[in-house]
Amino acid sequence: MDFAKHSKHISSLIKSYGATSALSHIVHQGLNKILFLKVFRGMTLTQTSLHPEFRSLPSEYECRFLVPHEVAQYAADPALDLPDEFLLSEARDAQCCGVFHGGELVSYGWYSTKPVRAFAGADLSFDPSYTYMFRGFTRESHRGKQLHAYGMAWALLHYASVGQKGLISYVESTNFASLRSVARLGYEIFGSLIALKLFGRLIVIPSGKCSDYSFTLTPEGTASLAQVHVQNRKAA
Repeated sequence: MDFAKHSKHISSLIKSYGATSALSHIVHQGLNKILFLKVFRGMTLTQTSLHPEFRSLPSEYECRFLVPHEVAQYAADPALDLPDEFLLSEARDAQCCGVFHGGELVSYGWYSTKPVRAFAGADLSFDPSYTYMFRGFTRESHRGKQLHAYGMAWALLHYASVGQKGLISYVESTNFASLRSVARLGYEIFGSLIALKLFGRLIVIPSGKCSDYSFTLTPEGTASLAQVHVQNRKAA
């Protein structure tokens, strides 16, 4: 990124999100040049925290879960960003909730109660009494209508009806637009996970109430063991 373009980007961040957020972005970028660093803001959405305006989907849209053959069908459309690698890994044990307009899939999100890969080499685990929301997407032609938020609200109400406490998710600390968007929906941040990779080793530093939600990162392939421990502990 050249200096002029970088300066324009920083100015835009200051204007939209304030000087503190812009400084956080600069520091995060600088550190990532010398080491692997991610900061996840953990959050939950419950029926109590959900903003009332999102409880009812606009009349021209409908929301429902996709069945497997539909997922395979839509994966053939490159505009929907459903690569085989994702479908065979993170999405394998998850459900896809779609928002439709005139029979066309225009927005979707994925949901799971099992650990899901957060990034290469690390899985995210959490209290399975919450449903994890990840990989939201909206077609460009329908963006700006808050369809992803409406889809999450619909999914929340569905999962709550079958006994789940709510949705759980994360947003990276420098994704200021998404942080603002989920706050409008009603997500509440409970803590953060700082993830570092040093000499090939994953180091996770939790803060806030992450432990209350068993919200953590583990080396890829070991998260299921951590979640079994959580379930056993709750049953004791």
